[in-house]
Amino acid sequence: MQEVNEGRRRCCIGLASSVLSCIPSARADAAPAPPGYTKGFVYTEKGRAPGLRTRVLAQGKEQRTWFLLFAPGDELMSGLAQWAAEHHIASAELSGWGNFVSALFGWYDVDKKAFANIAIDERTDITGLIGDIAAVEGVPQPHLHGSVANREGTVRGGHLIEGKVGLEIELFVTEYFVPLKKTYRPDVGLSLLDLSVD
Repeated sequence: MQEVNEGRRRCCIGLASSVLSCIPSARADAAPAPPGYTKGFVYTEKGRAPGLRTRVLAQGKEQRTWFLLFAPGDELMSGLAQWAAEHHIASAELSGWGNFVSALFGWYDVDKKAFANIAIDERTDITGLIGDIAAVEGVPQPHLHGSVANREGTVRGGHLIEGKVGLEIELFVTEYFVPLKKTYRPDVGLSLLDLSVD
C-alpha cells in the first residue's frame, strides 16, 4: 500500500495493482497522512466497475429501491460512487454481501486525522456491509463500513476504502429523494453529515 500526493486536489491510493483517483476532503490546512494511513477523500475515478448491473425493484413517491450487482474484478467503492453520480442519488442507505479478492479498510485515528490502513490481500467473504450515500462537495459519495472473514474464520473490517470484487457483490440500495450533505470539519479532518445544510 502506497500513498502518493499529486498536489492539493489530487491523490492516488495503490492497492495491489489498482490505482484509485480521489479528491482529498482534507484541505490545505491538513498535513499529509503518515505512512500506513489514508486521508479522507472523494471518489472521482470512473470505469473501475465495468461489470456493474442494476435494476429498480420498487418506486414510490418518497423513495426508490435499487439492486446493484458487481462482477468479478470490479472496484466496489469507485463503481458505487460513479453509479450514484450518474443517477443523481440525493441520499441513500444500503446493505450488501458477497466477497472480495482484496480490500482496504481503515480505522479512523482522530489524533492523526487519517485512517489507519487495514489491508487485506486474500479472498474473503463479506460478513456485514452497511452504509449510506450523501453529497460531499456536491458529489454523491458512498460511506460504507463492513467486516470480512477469511478461510480460517478470522474477521477484520472497518471503514471501507477500496474493495476488489471476487465472485460478486450484491447491494440493496434504498434511495431517498430528500438530499443529505456533508460538510468538511477541520477539527476532525473529515466531511460529516450536516443537517443544517439544505
